[in-house]
Amino acid sequence: MRGTLAITADISDVLALEVHAAFYDATGHVVGAGAFRHADAEPGGGAHAPNPEGIPFTVTASPADAPISAAVLSIPVLVNE
Repeated sequence: MRGTLAITADISDVLALEVHAAFYDATGHVVGAGAFRHADAEPGGGAHAPNPEGIPFTVTASPADAPISAAVLSIPVLVNE
């Protein structure tokens, strides 16, 4: 699963971000889960310059060969300056 997380409010840079995903088959059984983690390499380093295009993320499921019918995303960590 790929996507872009767009910050719609005028906040400071994102210092830490986690996106978790659970993947389900057509019968509703979990076939895999994965996570994406982002950390700012230089927190507090300079002027506020958020990325207007958002933060691209990719979450892969395990096992990758299972047919996926649905996914549920959660964002348990979002830290800004």
